[in-house]
Amino acid sequence: MKLEFADGRTVNISSKEQLVKELDSLNHNNDFAVLGDTDYIQTSYSESGFLFQYRDSTGMYESIEYNHDLDTVKDIFADFLEGDSSWKDSIKWERTGSGPDKTASETSTASDLTRSGSLKDELLKAAKKSALNWIKKKIR
Repeated sequence: MKLEFADGRTVNISSKEQLVKELDSLNHNNDFAVLGDTDYIQTSYSESGFLFQYRDSTGMYESIEYNHDLDTVKDIFADFLEGDSSWKDSIKWERTGSGPDKTASETSTASDLTRSGSLKDELLKAAKKSALNWIKKKIR
């Protein structure tokens, strides 16, 4: 399975051990990673922690919280790699996009987003949205 990083590296992952080792490179300079193709899981790093997004046949989702640690990233990505869907139950998700009712021309794979340079923008936008929602809840 393909793993892409913000620094432009693309690695073909064949084992959990290799995946975990590669994910150690996530930091403020190499601040996002995408695992998969049409169905994928991605994460973005900030000083608060990691935010997740994933796409599958049911739609696009993002984690409600954005303060996950690197061990959580490794666990979720490893389960995704191994086809174990229990990772979906390990954190709370919010649906952010449509599922299979979109036409092929309306959907993008993680690779398309990475190549266009907009993946990071989308992850930052999602992180900002989550932060604003958190602030609104605290104000109420």
